[in-house]
Amino acid sequence: MQPRIGRSLAVDCLALFLLLVACGCGGSSGTSTPPPPTRAYRLSAAAVQAVPGSPTFFQQTPPGFTFGNLAGDADAITVVLENYGIPWDEFAASATPPPGHPWTVAMSGFAAAARATGKPIVVQAVLSRDRLVGRAVVTNGLLDVQANWQPTCYDFGTDANGPAYALAFQRFAVWIAQQFQPQHFVLGVEINAFYAACGNGAAWQALISVANQSNAAVKATLPSAHVYPSFILSDLYASSLAGFDTAAVNAVSTLQRDRLGLSSYPQGLHNNAGQPIVPADLPPDYFSRLRDRNPAEPAIVITETGWNSNDLSGGIPGACSVLAASTEQRATDYLDLVLRKAGEDHMELVTWWSDRDLLPAQVMGTCYPMASPPTYSACGTDPWCPPVNIFRAVNPADPLTGEVFFKIFGTMGLRSYDGTTKSLLMHRWQSALAMQIGQ
Repeated sequence: MQPRIGRSLAVDCLALFLLLVACGCGGSSGTSTPPPPTRAYRLSAAAVQAVPGSPTFFQQTPPGFTFGNLAGDADAITVVLENYGIPWDEFAASATPPPGHPWTVAMSGFAAAARATGKPIVVQAVLSRDRLVGRAVVTNGLLDVQANWQPTCYDFGTDANGPAYALAFQRFAVWIAQQFQPQHFVLGVEINAFYAACGNGAAWQALISVANQSNAAVKATLPSAHVYPSFILSDLYASSLAGFDTAAVNAVSTLQRDRLGLSSYPQGLHNNAGQPIVPADLPPDYFSRLRDRNPAEPAIVITETGWNSNDLSGGIPGACSVLAASTEQRATDYLDLVLRKAGEDHMELVTWWSDRDLLPAQVMGTCYPMASPPTYSACGTDPWCPPVNIFRAVNPADPLTGEVFFKIFGTMGLRSYDGTTKSLLMHRWQSALAMQIGQ
């Protein structure tokens, strides 16, 4: 006779087996497919490139590079307005810019083209870094931008025209919001650069007031938009991998913001040995440190980031050297780190700068002769030599500084200047793009 306990166990096992089969649980044939991974962040990029010989040297959607091209590579469209200036005097006089002004025509065209993609729009507008964003004027019927129309560390509070220009910026911000209908409006790009250059004085406090008033005006016009300035992250960390500048963080604390916008280009940082870092040198809390220490901060968004795919060389022929070494693999390593941290830190937006390279790769590796205006005859027929020398002239005592500034963002694109895909970078980007957006 079979022992009772054995029979009971056999029956129980049979019942459990039948239950598992019925519900599809257990056994290799009933294994369910795990849900696909999701991401909370949207991926965005800009469509900006340098165009030599053009009145607007850094162009939004230059010939052959449209918002339509960009839309295939991103969840959202980032529109960069800085290089077109603001018609300050016109906005001081009216809430609506003249319809025939070349600036108005350009902005209206950008807005229509961005909206036509059907993608969410991210607008980036500079108020001031160390000086007010350029003044858009008409020269010979064309748009011209006067970069140095006001002195550095401009003070809205002491200039007799300060109230008029404060109103002008507010009106500009509202008009742009109405035209573009952005989901994200970075109003005051890298605004803490003003604090770094000019200190925490009356001019900085006046700038904060203008920024906050403009923020409130945009929110009243477009309540659904996320409106916030962006901060240069390395400045908040005193340009140190493990740093934290409490005074700098406190200085930006009264700037109103719906999101914590971070502009991050760590390629120029150095490790403890004084050597340029590689992506693996970035500490785990590099993007989250500010919010970790200030939990009341809103959600993190990366408003700009990138890493060059090519070496940056500088100097003149015969005295040429690599000033910043890099490869596409290193840029991909950084992109991988950014996307992993975006998931871990529950970021909402990651903007890579830019979708295509700002400059051709050969410009990054070429050391151009010194040349003088107005003809730049030493340049010969090379169209990239004059702009390099224009940037060199910004600091005549150290021309290399200007050349580096010209090239520093040159090959951060997911694609080369001509639109050719960078296979390593784009593969990593598209692997994230293929994930569904969820929580």
